[in-house]
Amino acid sequence: WQEAQARGLIAEPMQHRAPHVSILDFGDRLPADMSVRLKKDNIHVTVRGTKVRVSPHVYNDERDIVRLFDALTAAIHAGGR
Repeated sequence: WQEAQARGLIAEPMQHRAPHVSILDFGDRLPADMSVRLKKDNIHVTVRGTKVRVSPHVYNDERDIVRLFDALTAAIHAGGR
């Protein structure tokens, strides 16, 4: 959550957070091809509508989280919907 806030990405309000799943809501900033871009970078998340569901507890470490947010930020800056 700290990484999402530090990068100015919209995260679910505290009452909607779970320790094993993180949901980021990008609104109209999420590119239509976000899942394709992330898959090319070997980043596996679920994209539904304007939300990205991340399960960081499964097999990721801090470097993977930084890589995820680098890819999300790059995609947003490359152009949204």
